[in-house]
Amino acid sequence: MTQSALLNMETIEELKGVLGDNVTTLYAKFLNNSDNRLVELNKLNASNDTHAFKELAHTIKGETSNIGLAKIANLLSELESQILADPDADKSEKIHQIQSAYGETIESLKSHGLV
Repeated sequence: MTQSALLNMETIEELKGVLGDNVTTLYAKFLNNSDNRLVELNKLNASNDTHAFKELAHTIKGETSNIGLAKIANLLSELESQILADPDADKSEKIHQIQSAYGETIESLKSHGLV
């Protein structure tokens, strides 16, 4: 997996230009909340609350896209499409892919000095 596939460096550079050194705080806050969000996504999937699941997936997709976490945003976009096509389909595999992408992304952010 290349760094560019994980991260949208153009977006990250824009954020650095606006936030300066505070960009690391932005990523730290996001990552601090991400574990809870992934747990909640799993709970909503298990409870079959499709509406709340879709809303949370959409929210996380927007956040990740806005801060340049491209792979996660793309996987969440695929998940949204899956939900629209078949709300009752098993979403566990896509959630697992998203969780794996979080780990890869954290390592990439570390290598860029962003966390």
